[in-house]
Amino acid sequence: MNLTAQLIETIPIHFILCTERTGSSLLSLSLNLSPHILSSSEEPFVIYFYKKYKDKKIWTSEEIINYVEEFWWMSEKNLDLFYSSKKTLIDALEPFKANLNYQLLIRITYFQFIEPKSKDSIKCIIDKQIKFFFYLPLLCQILPDAKFCVLVRDVRDNVISKSNHQLNSSGNPIYLSALWNFTYSNVYYLKLSKREYMVLKYEDFAAQPEIELNKICDFFEVPYYKGIIETEGKYQQFLELRKEKVDPEHIKYLGTFQKSLYKGITSKKIGVYKNSLPKKTESKIIKINKELFDLFGYKIDKKEEEKLNITDYWQIFKAYMYRPFLLKLYYYVPFSLKLTIKKLRK
Repeated sequence: MNLTAQLIETIPIHFILCTERTGSSLLSLSLNLSPHILSSSEEPFVIYFYKKYKDKKIWTSEEIINYVEEFWWMSEKNLDLFYSSKKTLIDALEPFKANLNYQLLIRITYFQFIEPKSKDSIKCIIDKQIKFFFYLPLLCQILPDAKFCVLVRDVRDNVISKSNHQLNSSGNPIYLSALWNFTYSNVYYLKLSKREYMVLKYEDFAAQPEIELNKICDFFEVPYYKGIIETEGKYQQFLELRKEKVDPEHIKYLGTFQKSLYKGITSKKIGVYKNSLPKKTESKIIKINKELFDLFGYKIDKKEEEKLNITDYWQIFKAYMYRPFLLKLYYYVPFSLKLTIKKLRK
């Protein structure tokens, strides 16, 4: 990367907002095939480091090393797979230490994601993120020019997929559908605050990927690259490049958990709920998410809705505590305590 601070700071940072099992990893893989887009893995450092470093501009070498160590401790995924080394990040930050503001800091940090990819032609950074749905006011404060692509999948299919992969601590469909609701209800903040956003439905992306990828590139104002759609085999190639840095057990896990990335874009998983979801359960899911079904244009059965019982309301409450409440609470935990918790867990 041979870019000046002025050029780096002009590179926009945008976001894909989603929940798990919406095709977001496949979308990110596609975007990274473009020489003009850097789509990072899910590390919410932009939010968690803001309070500590938002006003800092002059750094020492020791402070840069300390930041890099903190970044590693605060990471949520396996950095060995998607990120460069500590030394590479330190070396990238060091030349700018006399005037390293937060905007420059986060962009240089982003540039170390997807290490084999050349960064010289990057026109746009896109962070595919699950947690940022719950931090939108702060995110818009940090990056007021950011655009948002809301990636959504029919909650009924999403529930089945999450349950099959044992995600979010429960296979209960009411709990999982409430999580979906609490996540995508945050779209109303984007609407009311008149933020620039687009909605990408998983079903459209899977059925007509080239059309939808063209729309995304137009929205984020980057040139469309034809090779962006040719995802088959690309994830395996990436894993092969990184295998020397990554624990073999983690590679094996990815082969199971993200096996859909091996096959490329397919529409075979649209409507799987029709053969898996009991009608009474589907009716309850519709009742919980009726407004969002309408907002995103999903067709629903207009027949009488099934009533929710006490157990259902308990599942909804647990979903609220798991995502909206705990994530907002965690933000207010002092950074030093966050760091201590991370160190103890690792």
